[in-house]
Amino acid sequence: MLQGKVALITGASRGIGDAICKRFSDSGAIVYAAMRFPKCLTEYNIGKGMVIPIRLDVCDIDSIKQCILEIKNRQGFLDILVNNAGITNIERLAAVSSCLMENMSLQGIPF
Repeated sequence: MLQGKVALITGASRGIGDAICKRFSDSGAIVYAAMRFPKCLTEYNIGKGMVIPIRLDVCDIDSIKQCILEIKNRQGFLDILVNNAGITNIERLAAVSSCLMENMSLQGIPF
């Protein structure tokens, strides 16, 4: 079902994001594993698919644009987006600045 599909998974450095990347790739997808600080940028195969680590900071619009541009240049399209990136250091919702809240919200990405 995912054979040949192109997916972008944010927050892919560990946990749920890493598991999604492995599952999608094992099912034949071309997976862009997006993370702020990739350990390496070497592509590798899992099962029938491929995982391509890519730098992405979802709080930085220039980083988002660069990531999308790279995928567009390499693949021409994107079939699947999994917005998995999260923030874990927020103590109280009332103390969150409007800027941080805006960065955490789901924003459309032009492709």
